[in-house]
Amino acid sequence: MLRKGISSYITENSDWHIFAEAEGLEEIPQIIEKISVLNSEQAGQGQIVAVVDIQIKGNSDYAYNGFEAVRMLSKADAYPYKI
Repeated sequence: MLRKGISSYITENSDWHIFAEAEGLEEIPQIIEKISVLNSEQAGQGQIVAVVDIQIKGNSDYAYNGFEAVRMLSKADAYPYKI
């Protein structure tokens, strides 16, 4: 619910566009691929911002899967911007 609220706020109150959302860690690789495609199309222009829930769902009972999501995003070769 909070994720949807933040997405709505960003969309309605800025020029930014939400192009991906994830409910769980298993969706992060697809988002990284989507970022890679976007960067190749736009030649790395623009900025990408990730808003990550620290308690994103994961395959384990680890309460802080959001840290793993940020690690995955920041270490991806296709992702030129550090979060």
